[in-house]
Amino acid sequence: MNRWLVTLLLFFAIFAVVINPVMAEDNLEILSPPDMASVGGRIINIVCKINQDSLDTIRVSSNYEYAEPQPVKPVAARNTLRQSLLLKEGKNKIKIQGLKAGKVVEEKVLSVFRRFSFSMDYVTPPPGFKEYFFHTPKNEERCRLCHENELRKGAKSQQDEHLPACYTCHKRIMDIEKAHGPAAVWACDQCHMESSEQRTYGVPVPAVTVCRICHTEAPDKWQSEPYGHAPTITGKCTICHDPHGSDETFFIKRESTDLCTICHADKLKYPHVITTKSGMGHPVKLGPERYFGKHFSCASCHNPHAENNPYLLVNYNGSKLEFCNNCHR
Repeated sequence: MNRWLVTLLLFFAIFAVVINPVMAEDNLEILSPPDMASVGGRIINIVCKINQDSLDTIRVSSNYEYAEPQPVKPVAARNTLRQSLLLKEGKNKIKIQGLKAGKVVEEKVLSVFRRFSFSMDYVTPPPGFKEYFFHTPKNEERCRLCHENELRKGAKSQQDEHLPACYTCHKRIMDIEKAHGPAAVWACDQCHMESSEQRTYGVPVPAVTVCRICHTEAPDKWQSEPYGHAPTITGKCTICHDPHGSDETFFIKRESTDLCTICHADKLKYPHVITTKSGMGHPVKLGPERYFGKHFSCASCHNPHAENNPYLLVNYNGSKLEFCNNCHR
């Protein structure tokens, strides 16, 4: 009796899935990125395949950002949708929901790790995460049906034919105050020029190889100085500078002192430079309201690239008093 009951219940469960696609778990398929992906960028594109008969809205969110729900349009190319999302450093939980008439029909959850070279906690992903690049020959072959992949061609779905195909998916990188020259005009092929079987549109290593194309004199001058900053000596310009742009001057990834103290954290914990009788050291971060209308940072005294003086001191001639007098006249 129990056997017949179990068989009957199983039959009805299978029958319900077959006749009602809303209940079947094939309404929402994540094409990119895969679960447990390790990436280097701050923006990721979620690409999903949807059942247009069962879903009318896609909602994407993470522990860092909530994206506006995206309606499913009948003309969605080959039943696929894309949504950009910001990532925080480290592990991100991303939730993708497919809705019908305001109700969640299906939900997928991904774990994505964003690598961040400044912190030992985020340099290497935890076990189980694998490095992932969207731009590979295999992925691009699938996208080629709707998108042009060549860097200098406009996308088939792009209204402005003068913009490269990159713009369609990567336009959020320009949500910044100061854009770097090549990125500002979408001349992506000026830097993204290497391709291999594992990855297309890569950037040569070290980054200074590309930077020299425009910045012809400075790298050679810095290399000739007797004292150099580690990122400069190794040619890893993108450790400090965002090659697309940022909200800070010189396209640095954070405010000057906040950037420096990621590696030199002790300068905030202990007295720096000159210790007075009170035990207080020289301040390392002062805003314009406390510094005569100017901004005081590590770069006020230290050259972040290279110098002819120890400790990368700027305008130092061997006299500490005269060096201090540069500001304290």
